Amino acid sequence: MYHLNFNSPVPLYEQLERQTQFLIASDVLPEGVMIPSVRDAAKSLAVNPQTIVRAYANLKNAGLIQSVRGQGFVVAVGARARCRDLRLQLFQSRVEESLEEAVLGRMTPDEISTILKRSFQRIVDKYFPNSTSDLPAETR
Repeated sequence: MYHLNFNSPVPLYEQLERQTQFLIASDVLPEGVMIPSVRDAAKSLAVNPQTIVRAYANLKNAGLIQSVRGQGFVVAVGARARCRDLRLQLFQSRVEESLEEAVLGRMTPDEISTILKRSFQRIVDKYFPNSTSDLPAETR
């Protein structure tokens, strides 16, 4: 479920947080479902349990997961909407950074549009190779 990049400058706990947010936003981890225990997650990811503890603490403080006494952590009610908002904000800031670079590089709106469409289609083809449409079914 999780894939940590040990060579990334992004700390492992932060990678885990972001991936958990994405999984919640995309309903892979629906509200009310148990998430992996600290021990299980640490073992499967081959990381120190404190890495998992830190990520889970941050997710709990953000109201995205909650602890159930004696059982572990579950995805909190309302977490999906909050995670989708967080993902959209992150995406928007990344797009704006790229657009700022393009504008400062004197790219035209047509050049930017062509690059975005081509890149989008390449990503759709990568993750939805059998799709007969320009968009995966869940985005239509």
